This record gives sequence, structure tokens and C-alpha cells, in this order.
Amino acid sequence: IERIHERKPQYEFLVFSDGKDEELTLVLNLPCTKKVYFGYAMSDILAISRCKALIGSHSTFTDWGGYLGQLPSLLPKKPHYGSYLNDLNSEFIVDKESPIVPEEFFSLI
Repeated sequence: IERIHERKPQYEFLVFSDGKDEELTLVLNLPCTKKVYFGYAMSDILAISRCKALIGSHSTFTDWGGYLGQLPSLLPKKPHYGSYLNDLNSEFIVDKESPIVPEEFFSLI
């Protein structure tokens, strides 16, 4: 999020999570993020699908949003069940130890 925000400061990052705010402190303390909830899981999945891109955790919840929206995605690892994107050139695996956002991702967003 920080690396993208440096290049795209106008972007807001929506956090969809069932985690408690205390568990999400590192992310929610960033000035460009806010936690959202639209009342129902399906509402959140549809909201994710309408986003410009996805920074995902490979939960089935976020993967459904990414699939429905065919969103350019930054992911920590390949999903165990295969890709959900029709265009595999929109899926980027980021190493959490040295997170580098690929230039190709920026060109898609």
C-alpha cells in the first residue's frame, strides 16, 4: 500500500476484513486507508469487484471479488486452486520480505 501510495497519492485503499481494528492497526493507521463494510458478505464482494485493483490475501472472499471484477491483483502467493483472472498478465505475486510492486501493475491501474 505504501509503495503504491507513493506513486498514486490520490488513491484511497479500502480494507475489507473481518479482522478486529486492533489486528489491522498497521494498515488502518496509514493515511490512505479506511475499513469498510456494506452489511452483507455479498455486498462486500460486489464492492471489491468494483475497485480499480486488488491487494489480496487469497481468501476465497477477496478472490471472488477479484474474479467478478477481473481486477489487476497483487497477491502474496499463487492460490492453491489456480488463478481467477482471465488475463494472467494482471496477476502479480509479491514477496512479503521485499515487496516490489511491478511496473506492469502500475500501468494497469
